[in-house]
Amino acid sequence: MWVLPGEVLLISNPLWTTDRSNSFFIYQRRRNQGEKAGLADKLWGTISNFIDPNVPGYRILLQAPDADIAYSIATASTEVDLDKHWLWLENNLLPTLEEFDNTPEAIEFAQAKIKSLIANEQDTVDSLDYTEVAKFRDYEGRFQKTFEMPPEEKLVQYYSCSYWDGKLPCQGWMYLSTNHLAHHSYIMGRECRLVIRWTDITKLEREMGYSSENILVGVGNEVFYFGLFMKISETFELMQQLTYLAMKDFIMGTSSEGSSAINKMIENGAGSKNPLNKILEAYRELEAFRILFRLPMEEVLDGYTDCTVWVPSTKSEIGGRLYISPNYICFSSKVPELMWLVIPIRLVNTVHKLDASQRSGQRAGLCISANKQNLFYIHSLPEPIEMMKTITKFMAQCRKQQSDSKSKDSSFKPVRALQHMGPLSFSKKDQAKERGTESLWDTYFSENGRGACMFRMKEAAVLAQTGLPEKYRAEIWLLFSGAMNEMDARPAQYASLVEKCKKRKNIAFEDIERDLHRSLPEHKAFQSDIGIGALRRVLQACALHNPRIGYCQAMNIVTSVLLLYCNEEEAFWLLNAICTRMLPEYYNTKVVGAQIDAIVFEELVKELIPDLFEHIQKLNLLPVISLSWFLTIFINCMSLDAALQIMDCFFVDGIRIMFQVALTILDNNKGRILSSDDEGEAMVYLSQYLTNIASLEASNEQGSPLIRKGKIMAVEPHSDIPTVSTRVSELISQSYKRYGHLTVDYIEKLRNKGRLQVVMKLKESTRRGALRLLMEEVQLSRKELDILYAHFLEAHRKASFWGNTLQFSRIYGSQKTEPTIDKERFIETFCRLTPWKHMGKVAEKAAFAFELADVENSGRMTFYTFTHLLLCSSRGRLQDRLKFLFTLHLDKKRVLDAFWKAKEALKANPRTLEEVDYEKVTTAGLANISSGIESVNESQMSQKGTAAEEEEFDDEEHQRFWPFHAKFIPPEMKQSEYIQLCKTFYTLLDKEGTDRTIFTAMNAVLNLLLEEGERVKCSPFTKSIPTPQDLKTEPQEYSVFSSLPLTFPDDGNRVSRLPDKGGKVFNGVLRSSNESTPTPTPIVDLEPTSQGSKLEKATPVGPIETTSSTTDVKMERKISKGPVSLLLQSVETCEESVDLCDEWRISFEQFARQLQGEPELCQFFAEMDRLTLEPVKVVQKTNKSTNPSVARSAFKSRSQRKSFKE
Repeated sequence: MWVLPGEVLLISNPLWTTDRSNSFFIYQRRRNQGEKAGLADKLWGTISNFIDPNVPGYRILLQAPDADIAYSIATASTEVDLDKHWLWLENNLLPTLEEFDNTPEAIEFAQAKIKSLIANEQDTVDSLDYTEVAKFRDYEGRFQKTFEMPPEEKLVQYYSCSYWDGKLPCQGWMYLSTNHLAHHSYIMGRECRLVIRWTDITKLEREMGYSSENILVGVGNEVFYFGLFMKISETFELMQQLTYLAMKDFIMGTSSEGSSAINKMIENGAGSKNPLNKILEAYRELEAFRILFRLPMEEVLDGYTDCTVWVPSTKSEIGGRLYISPNYICFSSKVPELMWLVIPIRLVNTVHKLDASQRSGQRAGLCISANKQNLFYIHSLPEPIEMMKTITKFMAQCRKQQSDSKSKDSSFKPVRALQHMGPLSFSKKDQAKERGTESLWDTYFSENGRGACMFRMKEAAVLAQTGLPEKYRAEIWLLFSGAMNEMDARPAQYASLVEKCKKRKNIAFEDIERDLHRSLPEHKAFQSDIGIGALRRVLQACALHNPRIGYCQAMNIVTSVLLLYCNEEEAFWLLNAICTRMLPEYYNTKVVGAQIDAIVFEELVKELIPDLFEHIQKLNLLPVISLSWFLTIFINCMSLDAALQIMDCFFVDGIRIMFQVALTILDNNKGRILSSDDEGEAMVYLSQYLTNIASLEASNEQGSPLIRKGKIMAVEPHSDIPTVSTRVSELISQSYKRYGHLTVDYIEKLRNKGRLQVVMKLKESTRRGALRLLMEEVQLSRKELDILYAHFLEAHRKASFWGNTLQFSRIYGSQKTEPTIDKERFIETFCRLTPWKHMGKVAEKAAFAFELADVENSGRMTFYTFTHLLLCSSRGRLQDRLKFLFTLHLDKKRVLDAFWKAKEALKANPRTLEEVDYEKVTTAGLANISSGIESVNESQMSQKGTAAEEEEFDDEEHQRFWPFHAKFIPPEMKQSEYIQLCKTFYTLLDKEGTDRTIFTAMNAVLNLLLEEGERVKCSPFTKSIPTPQDLKTEPQEYSVFSSLPLTFPDDGNRVSRLPDKGGKVFNGVLRSSNESTPTPTPIVDLEPTSQGSKLEKATPVGPIETTSSTTDVKMERKISKGPVSLLLQSVETCEESVDLCDEWRISFEQFARQLQGEPELCQFFAEMDRLTLEPVKVVQKTNKSTNPSVARSAFKSRSQRKSFKE
């Protein structure tokens, strides 16, 4: 890249060496760069890396003749990049400079020219610093070249640091890209490269090292340490974010649609001129903004600024930060959780400026009127005019959206709250307590406002600890969860989803139907069609609205409680808020979020109750209790009225209340748990304790009935369970006193740590499931399957990293997903692993195999299909391998047409298609089977069994029916396709050590098939083909495929060349004339004309005679003109010069019968079953010494060279 001219002193600079120069320019390289670097250069290069590792390896200087000072005008990290600049200078600038008589003027002109070049490039980066952008591009190119990364792998940031290789610090550069962590160092000629995928990281922490703080990166059982950072906090934070995005793609992005989160950011920022690290920083701020104010996931942050807000209840101003987005104006105090404010822009009426003089001592600000009754005074704004313009613009957009949504209003009337259909509990209400709670909230509303624009003060969380009044419960749940804003912004969406559910089918709907009657079954509301119908509609709408989440069993329990206090539309938006924001990743097929929080809970127990942790670990109790408690928000493990108070705190104060209550329960039962000997005993103690947790009115009356796990129970005075209940309000109060210091930020930090462990477990579970499915179906050992899955997963990662979409697809009949690969990665992996890698045009054949296997045209392939397709070329039965090879040379359309007909016939009658014994089935019968229309004849059916004993395909097996299935017969092959098949056969034979009998057997088979294909009187070859004279060989009789003059290495009794006259060929085996011969099998004899250029009609002939002296001929095989190369030349020439017959056909039955009749060919294909299965390295680590010969030459004595080599 061009750089602004800067002075450089040329005298005594040992770190640079000059490679070339002219009258004005000098081309220099760093002493440790290039192939010419010797031992001294490596020593100086190591020193320069420690002194200043930020300097590029090559540069161009502008220098006046005989001057000691030069000017740096171009730099690059590679010699190739700088050569372009050097050529441009020599061709365009140097001739002009040589015409100057005044050298200083020439130097000044050259500097001006370089600055103009930089100015032209700066037009593309506008306000960004050109030097930094150009430098970043240079390092991105260096990263991609050093680690052989494709252009799609974008560099995020790079840092100077050391990688601790044992106790040796390898000073170099750490590169953080979209999918990889890479490190490159160079010390004393020793180069070290390290590449780690973010998805493989299982541990990421900061810890103190020998002299400084290090970053620890764990991958499985390996641990890597990086230290000596200049900005370790920034580096670690960026590494955490990139790891989080990779894990998020695996957990939430495992769907058949959409691209990864990082790729979406790149696409969204394509028009932006900000570097990727700035985009990631903005994304991190956006996520924090959404979490803080519980806003929808699609909300975008426009900007933020510091300011103060006047709070009426305290009659004072609170400092904090103001955030603006297209739909909301939000404010959060600097003191955490003191006050926060959310103003929907759709409710804003007017915005006007406040002058500094209107309030003494205050800078200019804004006054916002919202909801026709709320006034918000915002002061100390740096640019109030610009802020007012932005809010006004967003107001116009919101009004337009509101007018569009009103036109879509539906006549659908949601069912109102179901509480009226039956009492929530059967104990008497404490009316005084209820009135007192209502009075407190009335006072709060009068001081801080009510509705969406309410000031949300810390006092609200304190009031929620004693329980919400039933009169305001639904309103407060909707307000603090953010569901109210979503519902008001999309008034007709729920009704639209309900209508779509009536017309569509979803996998999750079946699971929902099974669980409808398990939700609070003792409550009258869910014993009627009204309650069950509302529950069904809410759950189905949520599954349709969030296809990545679908349905999880615990969702029905939570939704049933929501429906008791909210109408079904409100319940839907509350459930959506819980699933997407408040408990993210909880309610999916693998309950990943609950597993993560179980690990977080374990860490908190270890930290806060250490004396209990060791014992509870031995009992393996934590995973069980945390999942059952957190998934249902304690609804399923204590009385419902008590769980409601915890839900009140959950909606107001967030996730931390669940951890606080769980820790308090364990702390209160510490003695009992420590005295228990097994998990069952400890669970009994906890169950008794949770049974006795009740609200105030229930705990005051012994023997009063309670609702536990959806059933009405009575606590009898003489039962084994203690009759003295624990008040839930006391439990919540204790949790805030003991563990109120827990913050959401700290919980998120622990979640990031636990997410790595959960993803590792999910990967292992996915791997075991994939292997378990194939263990009984394929002829591979467990070790081979493990390696094969590793290769597939490597291709899957590349497809996900650099493909268009995330490579996941849904498992048939399930909501679960599995990894897949795309066409490009399949071709690459297939060509690397298959034993047919030497086959001609193997990449084209692999692409065709992928297209045939992808009958749904999804562009993806699962591991199940990948394994079976790969084994079609290796470990399958000979019959299946031949069918695979046969099918790959057919026309795609004809194969798919036959496949779909066969599949329809199979669905109608599962015995329409059967595995065929090609030695017994006639050609007519085979035609009937391959068409998929007519059934197999009765004699074949009787061999398989009677109709009563038939085993029909189940739906899953029908889905697995594919063009390479044993029950599918491919269509017949045309003559042009047959010629391509012949080429493929000969390329498979073209390798050293192939026995000559294999060639002769193959030639005989191909000629016999050529004859069988002539069903009508039609000559397959009418034009000239190459004669033996054209191939510069001695004249002899030959057929187009078999009788070419081929030479073989001498091998004892084997013949060294193909037969002259007098030889005999029987079933492809060459025999001498004095050997006894069986009854010959005719082959095709294409006799040349007198000119040797034309062939007559092919006719069957008997054995060909040859002299016995043929066996004594010995010739060396020439690699350049070997047998296969001549055969291929003949076939290629024939294909270009013949008229093909349209009626020529051969079936697969004919093809398989002829090849299976040759023992040599059967043995040859049976031996081609070795997959190239080499273990895949999870972490790519390379240590090598560059130019060892140059380094060794620096030592003069032999002993020195020997010790250096050692």
